[in-house]
Amino acid sequence: MFAKLYLKDKKIILIEEPEIHLHPSIIRKLAKIMCKIVEEENKQIILTTHSEVFV
Repeated sequence: MFAKLYLKDKKIILIEEPEIHLHPSIIRKLAKIMCKIVEEENKQIILTTHSEVFV
């Protein structure tokens, strides 16, 4: 997660279609990781998606 490495002092992370070219099982894992970042690091993630799996 580049956002985690480079945006430590930022509160909002913007990501465009993070699910592109990923298998549905990996998309679910990515969503869990993002939720963990939101909860543990007090961040907001704003993203765009066309994935039914991600939503």
